Amino acid sequence: MEHYPLIFIPDAIERVKPQIPASPSLVRPQPPIKPSRPDPLTPEPQPVRPVALFLRLAIALGVSSLFGYLFYVLLNPNWGLIVGGSLGVIFLIIITLWTLSDRRDFGRRKQRHEQLQRTHLLKMAEYQQQMIVFNQQHQQYEGDLSVYNQAIIDWQSLVQQSRIALLRMLEGTETYEGKDSEAWRGQSEKRFESYLKSYFPGRIYTGLTIHRYKKEYPYTPDFVYIDKQSNLHIDIEIDEPYGYKTGQPIHYVGLEKDDERNEFFLDRLWIVIRFSEEQVIRSPKSCCKAIAQVIADVMGGELPAELAMVSSLQPCPRWTYEEAAQMAAQDYRSRYL
Repeated sequence: MEHYPLIFIPDAIERVKPQIPASPSLVRPQPPIKPSRPDPLTPEPQPVRPVALFLRLAIALGVSSLFGYLFYVLLNPNWGLIVGGSLGVIFLIIITLWTLSDRRDFGRRKQRHEQLQRTHLLKMAEYQQQMIVFNQQHQQYEGDLSVYNQAIIDWQSLVQQSRIALLRMLEGTETYEGKDSEAWRGQSEKRFESYLKSYFPGRIYTGLTIHRYKKEYPYTPDFVYIDKQSNLHIDIEIDEPYGYKTGQPIHYVGLEKDDERNEFFLDRLWIVIRFSEEQVIRSPKSCCKAIAQVIADVMGGELPAELAMVSSLQPCPRWTYEEAAQMAAQDYRSRYL
């Protein structure tokens, strides 16, 4: 691996992980659109429309009576009778003329209705043909949906079987032995910690210790991700190119101490993820996304929604001993710290 982040996954997990199948590349079938039934045809017209005639008479009677009553009260009874009767006669003449007009217009209205009726019959015939096609499409849709649902069920079954195998594998993970380590923590660790705990609440631990056989000092990871439900453990490390106070190159390519440490955690079924210090300072959210991608890849899940839109982490070249010494001479870390 020539670029950060460095990701190490135990071989035992790698052997189980590929058995988690990719989700089927099926598109959920969409139901056909049911055709709209034509609006019902209006009733056949009549020479005289009874409802319209009744409403006209009722309005005429009401208006005549109202004005007759007003004149009866305000002036005298004779004026009330004259005005009410006159209005009644006028309205009666108007209604009669209106009714005669309706009778004369009956032929046109009937012809229009017959034309609408023919159009309605054509629309109904077209609608019935559309319904035949719709019923055929709906049967096809139900068949396609059944195939789709079965494919999803089969895939979920395979995922569940693979996940069970993975969880059984993770049961053998050797966890930490101690906590509250007094190991010194750098400035970059303190900055990165808030992001980790924000995106992985309840699963980020610091100060944990893992004892080494016949070694005086235990390992203290910078951060430990632990999912208690699956027993997944991840050692998250921040690699600096040189000691800030000493200027001595560290974490350079070929450093045996780092390789031994990685193998130690891999033997305990831990995943190891190493970021460069510059990455966690300049792109902490993208580093969290990289961690989430590893988890999703191993566990067969998806990225959390809050990280899906975060930019992917840009690779950072690893440094050799000579390059780290040159970076120390140039005080390179002060550019981002």
